[in-house]
Amino acid sequence: AVHDFDGDGKDDIAFHEVFFTVILSGPTGQLLQGKGVVETYGTTLNYAILMLAEHTGAAAPDLVLHGPTMHTMAQTFDMKKLWFRDWKMQANFFPPALAVIDGRPVLGMPGEDGVFRCVASADGTILWEEKIGHPGASSVGAADVDGDGVHDFFYVDKAGELVLVRGKVGPGQKRVLWTYPVGAAQNPIFADID
Repeated sequence: AVHDFDGDGKDDIAFHEVFFTVILSGPTGQLLQGKGVVETYGTTLNYAILMLAEHTGAAAPDLVLHGPTMHTMAQTFDMKKLWFRDWKMQANFFPPALAVIDGRPVLGMPGEDGVFRCVASADGTILWEEKIGHPGASSVGAADVDGDGVHDFFYVDKAGELVLVRGKVGPGQKRVLWTYPVGAAQNPIFADID
């Protein structure tokens, strides 16, 4: 993930491998920040995927990590643990989507248990979760596909269906907006082409 973490006007690189999370200076490759994951979280993270989540007023974005099927967690850019969620092997293997709902940065993720969860990226609070019956088989994307001003989530499930999950449900609406059979797992992308 890329951001100007040290404020020198040049992009730096945040990277996570199995045992360490580091931020390296883009221009020089020198270590700016780094810490072992066991020291930060008390456990290894099973090849976690690193993403950046910006929060209002923060000096730099937080580092959000998603360990396939196991856990999701966040830390500050200076390597301080913010939160940790153990999904007990029920999280999606693939990365969640980062989106903004009601002004809050969130993560949207389907679980192996068929439950879709919307989690606040700032503190790990589950904002909503609903059993929709579509375990994930792809990365999750976010876009306002129905034009209501709220990000929605989309992914391919294990049955080979593209699933569109509403970020916010209004009166009389269901959480799943629609599904469409597409076959083998893909990583879908939405774009306004009309």
